[in-house]
Amino acid sequence: MLIRPRTIGAGDTVLEATEQLGPTYLLNFFAPALVFSKPEDIRTILKKIDEVEKSPLPPFMRKLAGTLFGSTSIFHQNLPTWHHHRAIMNKAFSNNSLFFEPLRDKIGQCMDLWKPGEPVFISEFIQKMTLDALGSSVLGRDFDSLHGNLEGPLHAYETITGNLPKPYMIMFPGLLNLPFFRNVRQSMKDFDSYCWKIINEAKENSLLGGNSIISLMLNSGLPDNVMRDNIGVFFLAGHETTASTINWEICMLATYPEVTKRLREELI
Repeated sequence: MLIRPRTIGAGDTVLEATEQLGPTYLLNFFAPALVFSKPEDIRTILKKIDEVEKSPLPPFMRKLAGTLFGSTSIFHQNLPTWHHHRAIMNKAFSNNSLFFEPLRDKIGQCMDLWKPGEPVFISEFIQKMTLDALGSSVLGRDFDSLHGNLEGPLHAYETITGNLPKPYMIMFPGLLNLPFFRNVRQSMKDFDSYCWKIINEAKENSLLGGNSIISLMLNSGLPDNVMRDNIGVFFLAGHETTASTINWEICMLATYPEVTKRLREELI
């Protein structure tokens, strides 16, 4: 977790955090940032929310992220707009069952699809599993990509994320205008249309109850363009990051069987 001190000196903040929380580090990437070694310690500093702000994105990251997320999403904002967005969405994240119950259901579906004695391409299943859980919890719709229902816009999203983060695209974003990347440009249009479709269908279906992200944004009165950009953020932040974390967990458990054994004994 990276945060940047705002109203108090960086050195004082590190000293205070270290005394209270244990190992805490000050790093300099594009701005001074605190790195906490234990996730639960983040809550302590975030209670002083008026004293912290996000580290600003470097220009090339702002431009790259804007291609997919637009310029009004929570990803781009800082004080006080960032706080306003967080206040709306924290209601969803405070309910652990909102995401984990759909994820648990999708894990069960994964295991039903695996055939004994046959190799399993874990990464592919995890990508689809987390995408489906994201759809159910954040957007109020089950994509059912686990069973092969990879809609055109979802395929477009995969095309975008598979091309835009490439080093050559980051260094030379003008390449996107070349004929060779026509399919990427079309995918961006398809994904944008899909985000708007989600918003319009939610309005038509009066999806104003519950704690899904789309419901909370609709009830909050956020402008439509801000909701559209935030939907783009949660496709990446709620799907890719979760899938990557699970992939690494499985990799580490496979690498250290003694840890796997202890975990299994603890769970069973």
